[in-house]
This record gives sequence, structure tokens and C-alpha cells, in this order.
Amino acid sequence: MGFLAASVPSSMLPALRSAAPPLAAVARSTPLTASLAAGMDLIAATASVATSAPVSAAIAAFTAVPAPARNAGCSVLLLVASIAWIKICNLLSSAGITSQYVSRKLVHMGSGPLFVLCWPLFTPGLGGQLAAMTVPILSVVRLLRAGKAAEGSEAGAELVRAISRSGDKQEALEGPMVYTIVLLAATAFGWRSAVSVIAINQMAIGDGMADIVGRRFGKRRFPTFLEPTGKKSVEGSVAFAFFAFVACMLMVGLFNLTGVVALTAAQAAPQLLLISVVAALVELLPLGDDNFTVPLSSAILATVLQGGL
Repeated sequence: MGFLAASVPSSMLPALRSAAPPLAAVARSTPLTASLAAGMDLIAATASVATSAPVSAAIAAFTAVPAPARNAGCSVLLLVASIAWIKICNLLSSAGITSQYVSRKLVHMGSGPLFVLCWPLFTPGLGGQLAAMTVPILSVVRLLRAGKAAEGSEAGAELVRAISRSGDKQEALEGPMVYTIVLLAATAFGWRSAVSVIAINQMAIGDGMADIVGRRFGKRRFPTFLEPTGKKSVEGSVAFAFFAFVACMLMVGLFNLTGVVALTAAQAAPQLLLISVVAALVELLPLGDDNFTVPLSSAILATVLQGGL
């Protein structure tokens, strides 16, 4: 896969303006759903906004910031955003707006994509990569601190409430730790790549929506030889594939608009659909922790298909 510069030079902005409408048009001319068409409209609208004079001036000013200061600032911004996201989800649960279960799923679905979405803000080289890696590294430290805190200690209590099913602090060292290590590995080995973007969205959005939709609307259960626990439903797996596909389309489209990848969402659509269906199948089967098996299988398949990506 080819990669472009991290930022959008002003000379490229007219090209983006002309490219945005065809992108949305492609979405409508293929047998995609209305939701996907709306998502493509969002990408086109983003391109239109990005071409406005004030925004292009802001982009130019941002890219002029010295690399060390830019990367350090982006790391701080991401750390603050990740902590704020957990606080928001806990507040929604405490206020009764969402259940604790839904709040936990919001943390699951938002943390990874939020992290990846900020990658274009960093410089494209090693300095930006190392700065981005500090975010999941510090998150690992926070999880270790929360999971190993003394009984009754308030250390990491808010984090445990946000990510655990039962409130047991030991859960911080299980699925959430695997999730965070996956983010770290994706940054270390797939920095600013479409493969990492796809794998993280499959893990975060696909797996999260499968659980939410399956619990709420799941009526058709898979045969026990395929899914022995009897907890997963056809509706949940369909939701996995659909929402993971849409999320990957949006993220790849946005990364293309910001110049991180040369790939467009329309070009990647067939491969993204196949990866989403396979990842939904992997999530269904009892193969281990979904936070590991789903992104790993997605990354492998995306790598195999990278000629088409």
C-alpha cells in the first residue's frame, strides 16, 4: 500500500474539492445501504469543509508547528481525550441515560477509533509514531495500576467502573488489557496503514455493535456445533459485519482525504465487506479473546488482500 504525506498541502485542496462529489456518487451507484450513502455524504461534506479558506489556513498553521512540539501536543490531546471519553461514559451511566453495560460498550467502541482518528495529526515519521505509541503505553500502565490496586483503594476505580462487567478490578488485566496492547501493536507495526485502521475498527465497532444488537434484538441463535454457548445470535453477527463495514469505509475515506493513504473508500469497498464478514465469523467462533482474534484475523486478511487495498 502506498502512503502519502500526513497533512494536506494547500495545493491539493482544489483536487479534494473536485474528488468529493464523485466519492458520494459511487456510494449511491452501488448496492450499498442508505446508511452507507449517508456516511459517504459525511466524507464528501468533510472534504468540502476542508477546502474552506479558514480551515485551510488553520491546517497550514498546524503543519508549520515544529515536529517535536506538534507530536507532543497531539499525545497530550489524545491522553486528555481518552480520559474524557471514559468520564463521559461513566457520567451517562451514573445519570441513568445509559445502562452500565451500554456505557462499557461505548468505551469499547470509542477508544480505538478515537485513537486511530488522531493519527493524521502526528507527523508521518518515526517521531510521530513514537509519540502516538506513548498513549497506549500509558493506558497499559493505568490498567496495571487499576488491576493491582489494593482492595478498597480508589486508584483506578473510575477506570474499572467504565471497563468491567462485574466491577472486579481484575477485569482490567483481561479483555481491556488485550484491547490496549492491540492498539499498541497496531501503532508499532502498522503505523498510519489501512491494515491497522481496518483491524481496529473491526475489533471496536464490529464486536461492540454485535453485542449491543444481539442482546437487544437477537432472536435467531446459531446451532450449538457452531456456537456452543448459545449466547450469540444471527442478528448480532449481521450487525457486526454491517457496522464494521460502514466504520471501515468512513475511516478509510477520511484517511484518504487527509492524505494518509492513497486508497479511497469506494475502491476498498469489496475487500472491506469481505473482511467484515470474515471477522464476524471469527467473533462467532470460540477461538479465544475477541479483542485479539478479531483484529489479528482482520489484519492478516487485509494484508493478504493488500493488492486490492
